[in-house]
Amino acid sequence: MEVRYLDAQPGSGWALPLATVWGLVTSPGALDAAREAAAPVVGRWRDAARDGPEDPAIGRAAADCLGIARDALAQAADTAGIAARLDGFIERYPLQGRCPADDVLGGGRYAGDAPADEAGATEERRWA
Repeated sequence: MEVRYLDAQPGSGWALPLATVWGLVTSPGALDAAREAAAPVVGRWRDAARDGPEDPAIGRAAADCLGIARDALAQAADTAGIAARLDGFIERYPLQGRCPADDVLGGGRYAGDAPADEAGATEERRWA
């Protein structure tokens, strides 16, 4: 599980990823359930970096993993507020094929993506 992004969230945005990690690692069975939910997209790092939750399988895995964390939070004491915020996040972003960066970028996407060579390098990209 990658958590290096926690300190890069704007304002109080760090609370949701931290709550997600907490829910997954403290609730019995949650981490195993998240691994199962993510199994269909294992190894699709390049697709995830390029398309994020706009890719239907990646978006579904993200929403499922976040939902597992939300359910774990909902069962813990004094976490109803953060569980509700996480639920709103799930509805607003991965279930809509979006991520918070879409708010900043205005939904911009890369256009003209060149195929990657064997090393994974691509031609310069431009915004659509």
